[in-house]
Amino acid sequence: MDLEQLKFVKALADEGSFEAAAARCAVPLPAILTAITQLEAEFGKRLFRRTATSVRLTPYGEHLLPHILVAIQVLDSLTHHSQTPPTKSHTSVHVGLSPIIGIRRAEAILSRFRAKHPETDVIYHERNFNELCLLLQQRQLDIILAPYDLDTSLNLELFCVSLECDPLIFLPTPSSKPKWELFDSVTLADIANETFVMLSDGCGLASFTKQIFKSHNIVLRQHSGEASGYGALYEWTQAGIGSGILPRSCIADKEFPGIPIVQNGHPVTIEYFALGRPSTISPRLFSQLWDSLLETKIVLPQLTGSLPRLLRLLKTTL
Repeated sequence: MDLEQLKFVKALADEGSFEAAAARCAVPLPAILTAITQLEAEFGKRLFRRTATSVRLTPYGEHLLPHILVAIQVLDSLTHHSQTPPTKSHTSVHVGLSPIIGIRRAEAILSRFRAKHPETDVIYHERNFNELCLLLQQRQLDIILAPYDLDTSLNLELFCVSLECDPLIFLPTPSSKPKWELFDSVTLADIANETFVMLSDGCGLASFTKQIFKSHNIVLRQHSGEASGYGALYEWTQAGIGSGILPRSCIADKEFPGIPIVQNGHPVTIEYFALGRPSTISPRLFSQLWDSLLETKIVLPQLTGSLPRLLRLLKTTL
């Protein structure tokens, strides 16, 4: 038996005549007669009772008809799907982004994952760190890319890994540049008497700057106003309102590159982390995402003297 024979049975049962069934199926009358005869021979019983005026199902035919209709539906569906190329299901990874990271750095960090999973969308959410943590707690994010103090407890069980270190740069005011023009680098003690323009604590830079000064027992002199962003902070320093401290990546395209800050012979850097857990994606896809992050190069020379801290980073838990 085949699909065409089964469709002839349905047409003949509906129309009650071989001529009408042949017209409905757009085939010659002999084709219908031959197909029904062959099918009845295969089954070993009559499907239709033929009279001079009508063609009707036999009790055996009535018994088989519902099963024939199901078979037609299944075979039609199989034919349709066999001719339709499968569509790839799209998933989305939700990434929380601190403004200090920037979209270019985030794209670079996730480039390996994107290359391996082109069908997966990456959706960014740029917020301050506290808001990102709240979204992560509410399972609206899968990972956060941001500065993070390892001594801060988020009351969450998370994966955590260091991705990159960004050197901090001192930006003097234009009027004080002659004082600094012979400096290839400065220490925190060198700039202790400067008054600094700061950002709000949301991005993590301000809190990190305050912490690094505090850890070396140096008072941070802070301007009473706050700049709205990294570009604004740079402009404020160039307007002479106060000095500034920015990550090098935030001033790479500026006319004045600033002066690197060092301590004990090593660059002072702000560290960027990935924090996360599977929330909007499957654990399997999250594992693949995390593996791609672990392949991201950690800038070891800038972590010199921080081996205990680095070891803590590598002790990730879920």
